[in-house]
Amino acid sequence: CSVVYSFAPLLIIGTISSTYSKIKRRHVAFIAFCAWKGMKLIVAKYVYPAIFTSENDGGYSVLFPDIESCYTCGDNMPDALNMAEDVLCLMLYDMEKDGKAIPAPSNSKAIKTDDNSFVSLVGCDTEFYRRFYENKSVKKTLTIPMWLNERAERANINFSGVLQEALKTQLHIQD
Repeated sequence: CSVVYSFAPLLIIGTISSTYSKIKRRHVAFIAFCAWKGMKLIVAKYVYPAIFTSENDGGYSVLFPDIESCYTCGDNMPDALNMAEDVLCLMLYDMEKDGKAIPAPSNSKAIKTDDNSFVSLVGCDTEFYRRFYENKSVKKTLTIPMWLNERAERANINFSGVLQEALKTQLHIQD
């Protein structure tokens, strides 16, 4: 059985607040329950520190020190932040998909930068990314009793829609 679990949205730009620690502590019991039951726990929302470095042309380079080969750039601050969110999400999504361990984020206050750089938190939602890019329909064959099939067809029931809603309910997925 799989459970999709996400932390509540967090403040992305600025210093990490104690709210994140409170959220993590509040959900330790849930995580322990999932581990005890042998459920697959997918944390879909992440927050990592990124080093933003001002470039001579007015743009910014962005590096995530906790994730190997995770860097990008942008023409200005909003573009750099957007690109940072995208590259972070892509890297973490690939790590989840490949079953690789997701590294713990560093304490942003412990990261040293030069005068041309600063550290900011960047967040991403791999579940949103997954739904957007893996939204291709797949065909599934299933077996139900004939009487149930006939009754559902008479009622013009959309089998795919009912199955999708039932799976989302069973997996605790909210749209």
